[in-house]
Amino acid sequence: MTSTEVHVGYIPLPPLDRLMGLRDALVALKGPLASEPGLQENLRKRFFDEESSNRVLGKVCCSIVV
Repeated sequence: MTSTEVHVGYIPLPPLDRLMGLRDALVALKGPLASEPGLQENLRKRFFDEESSNRVLGKVCCSIVV
């Protein structure tokens, strides 16, 4: 485990400052530009594809041995 990783149980979590930065960016999207259809479509294409989702959220691993 490096000094930048935090582990809760078996789930590695990114540092809190990265999560807060992501939160701030998402909150900013609720501003006046949020109602612009072109911006919404662009964000959907960029952030809600499988590669981005896996990179940000990580892949779900089902091979847990009990």
